[in-house]
Order: sequence, then C-alpha cells, then structure tokens
Amino acid sequence: MQLAHSYRLSRRSQLSVSLERYRQRYREQGRAERNDGWQDGLYVSLARRLGGSATVFGGWQFARFVPKRETVGGAVNNAAYRRNAVHIGWAQEWGGTGGLNSRIAASYAHRNYKGIAAFSTEAQRNREWNVSLALSHDKLSYKGIVPTLNYRFGKTESNVPYAKRRNSEVFVSADWRF
Repeated sequence: MQLAHSYRLSRRSQLSVSLERYRQRYREQGRAERNDGWQDGLYVSLARRLGGSATVFGGWQFARFVPKRETVGGAVNNAAYRRNAVHIGWAQEWGGTGGLNSRIAASYAHRNYKGIAAFSTEAQRNREWNVSLALSHDKLSYKGIVPTLNYRFGKTESNVPYAKRRNSEVFVSADWRF
C-alpha cells in the first residue's frame, strides 16, 4: 500500500511525500522463516525548476524491514534493518539539440541490521553509494514511447566482508509520455 501526496510550493517548486507499506512473503520455508515480514518506507523529496530547462531535486528516505519472526534458531533475526538515505539530482533539457535530455542522480545511505550477522560477532552495518546517468532524445520517440540509455553504479561497504560489493550496469529503458 502506498500513500503519496505532492504539494506545489510555488510555480517552480514541489514537495512530495510518500508513505509505503507492503508484506513480503516467500514460498520456500527456509527463506520464509527469516525473511517474511513487513517493508515500511517514508520518502520526502523537493524539486525546483531552474529556468525553463533544468530541474534540481533532492530528498531523504527512511526504510525498514520488520520480520514476522523476531528470533530464528534462538537468536535475534538478523534480516531486520533500518535504512536512512539522502539523494540529489539534476535533470536538463538541452535546448538547441532537437530534444536531448539528461539526468544525473546520486544517493548515500546507512543500513543497520539487527542481530549478529552470519560468520561475525557483530551486527551488519552498510554504507551504500549509488550514481545514475540517463540520456534520451525526443526524436527517437515512437507514439509517445521514448527510449532512454541508462548507466548505474553502486557500491556497498560493510563491516561484514561478504556484503561488500560494487556493481554497474548499462541498459535501455522506455518511458511513455502522454
């Protein structure tokens, strides 16, 4: 379930708030024991139009996972977590290019798990970085569908070695503008 509201602060500024809650269920008994539960999230963002072709945005996110079972095998269920994040970004419509659009966004988060992590003596604590870039061109659209070339990079640092990772991906998405 999601409740969302946007409030226009001025002709050029908008505040958005979203509150989410959904249930997570697994069929496999082993995964269900640890990972069935509730996901909750609160998102607040502010966007400001700069001139006629650029927009800056930023915000704060809070998310948590509350497992159905607080303990598993006599220990605190370490799947539970709380995550706080901030994000910023910039979108630009490039005049004089016939419809080139770009967007860059970055985020930073702290995710703290409850209970002792597997193969460790302490709770898992992660720091997460993400950057995304997107390019599209209006002349490539077909019946309102605009293809977008995307690049995403993510990095997670953790006090638990097996949770450390870096990933990047390039993909094409399609947005429908109507």
